[in-house]
Amino acid sequence: MFQLNRERWREIKASKAFTERFISNVIDVADSAANLRATRHVTALCCLVLRDKYGFGGARLRRLLVGIKEQAEAVNSRRVSMADIISTLQEEVPDISTFWGAIQPEDGVKSNGQTNTGAD
Repeated sequence: MFQLNRERWREIKASKAFTERFISNVIDVADSAANLRATRHVTALCCLVLRDKYGFGGARLRRLLVGIKEQAEAVNSRRVSMADIISTLQEEVPDISTFWGAIQPEDGVKSNGQTNTGAD
């Protein structure tokens, strides 16, 4: 993972390598780290609920985690979008559509696949 300590930051500023591209890369790394952290938190919550309330054991939770990883990789590689996933769940599992009703498929994703921060 990319780390930028104070000393390295001073070197970059002194070398005039402080460009828009560099700033963009730093922001992308921070966004990736934040997204990974959020994904881990939500996944941990799902695993806890499935274990505590529905009796999932280690084997079932591992299969769940493999499935989540595969879907996350599909989203990251743009083979599927979150809008597709949410729409599919709304159509195929209408019992939970009241939860998804508050979330529109396009929330959080711009048409170019970039994250929408709400500042647009």
